[in-house]
Amino acid sequence: MALEKDSSLVTSNSSTLDISYDELNDAYDELQEVYDELVEKFKESVIKNKKIIFELNEKNDSLTQDNSKFEKKILGLKDELKFFQDENVDLNNLLSQCNSEHQKVLSELNELKKSLKNVGSVKHEIGESSRIHQPKKKTNYYKQGSYPRHSRAKRIRSVWVPKELVKSNNTIAMSSWIPKGTKVLGANTHGPKMIWVPKTKV
Repeated sequence: MALEKDSSLVTSNSSTLDISYDELNDAYDELQEVYDELVEKFKESVIKNKKIIFELNEKNDSLTQDNSKFEKKILGLKDELKFFQDENVDLNNLLSQCNSEHQKVLSELNELKKSLKNVGSVKHEIGESSRIHQPKKKTNYYKQGSYPRHSRAKRIRSVWVPKELVKSNNTIAMSSWIPKGTKVLGANTHGPKMIWVPKTKV
């Protein structure tokens, strides 16, 4: 009974399809060609994707190396920034100390200015009084004409003589060497009647 059923199914299927073996073989060959083409295309795409993946891996490696370098640079810059921040704090402390000392010095100067307001006038009066009461000193300087000169010897000096005396006495020069301290008529008649002394610091 089972064999009869199977044979009946085969006969029914063969009666409905009506396809020969050659046609099936040709269809199989066509499918095989299409499959081979798809496999080749897939292989090409796989190779391309492998190349792309390899390039991306190389780029990733280079980027990781650059990232490590930049991380080192960032750490160095952080250390420098910390150093400069510490230096800035030290400079601020130093500036605050300098400002406080500057304020102290200014306050002291203001106090000195207040205490020394009338010192200039008092000093001037003291200088004038010391100059007035200064004792006369004997030196080798003397007044001749309008300019003070210095004698070349301790006991001899040159004295200016008027033209009238030169003509009357028939002297050769207008000045002559005489011992210091001798009185000559007409000598330094227009000069001051005081001994000239160098200026002294008071």
